[in-house]
Amino acid sequence: IAGRKRVMGLVLPTSLLLLLVALPAPSPTSLRFYGANLLRNYLHLGERLTNREDYLQRFLPGYWSTQTTVNGMYANGKQHQRVLAVGFENLSFYFRERRVVNLGDWFGPGRYSDLMAAVDKSELDGYLSRLEIGAVVVNLTLNPMSAEQRQSFTKQLELSHFRLQPSVEKSAAIYLKTD
Repeated sequence: IAGRKRVMGLVLPTSLLLLLVALPAPSPTSLRFYGANLLRNYLHLGERLTNREDYLQRFLPGYWSTQTTVNGMYANGKQHQRVLAVGFENLSFYFRERRVVNLGDWFGPGRYSDLMAAVDKSELDGYLSRLEIGAVVVNLTLNPMSAEQRQSFTKQLELSHFRLQPSVEKSAAIYLKTD
């Protein structure tokens, strides 16, 4: 029994070592795939993307709209008011980076359920005033509203003195308060 343990004691580590050495050896197909992936995504990246702004505008949907919104708020002296971002939860950092607070999410103040309740009750003006909203950015592709709610929302925004701004991105609608 002792001899058998000694043999198993040598066989097991040797087998594991051989397995670990053999596993990382890629197949010819995977070599082609990962090589093409490396070329496409990483090599010459510095030549393709000259700065951070260019990269974010190309690869982060809604980024250009955040910058347009913030610039419009600063131009109108409303930089201390908040932005209601509908469907752009992932862009909070870029608002905060420019020192603008944004609301609009599934949780917390400005959550969609409260927004939809205000729209359905035609109380959007009071809702926006209570939250001190100076701009509204709506993601048109991921909008949580039905067509009827969207129409009511747009009409109530206009009645609350929010004006639709020209947008570079077709997937976003930007409304700035103009009182």
